[in-house]
Amino acid sequence: MRNPVSAWLGRRRARANMAVFGCLLRGDIYFIDIWDRIGGGSGGVILALDRLSRQGLVWSAFVEQPSGPPRRRYGLTARALRGVELHRSSQESLGALGTEDRALIEREERTRGLYRSINESLARLAEEATRG
Repeated sequence: MRNPVSAWLGRRRARANMAVFGCLLRGDIYFIDIWDRIGGGSGGVILALDRLSRQGLVWSAFVEQPSGPPRRRYGLTARALRGVELHRSSQESLGALGTEDRALIEREERTRGLYRSINESLARLAEEATRG
């Protein structure tokens, strides 16, 4: 079973990743602009950029400035943009389905969630049985 603290941290990291990703969807941008849009601590933005970069979704490059030191610019990689396009096209195809088809898909998703919940409960019971 997953530790509640690690589950909370995972959700927090996912939110930070999505916030940064959302900023980058608008185009290439400097760190300070990402930070201004998201708010919060700069450490979370830096870590999210690092995670997304390690996944091959974000690129960065130093850009010379007319005055002052070079600044790092960030953007989405071609791989990330392809993923976004695939997601959008799949959402559009779902929108084209009839009401009955959408209802069937939603029912299947609820059923999968129910099965997942049952399996998690069974795993917890088995774990408790081995402890007790």
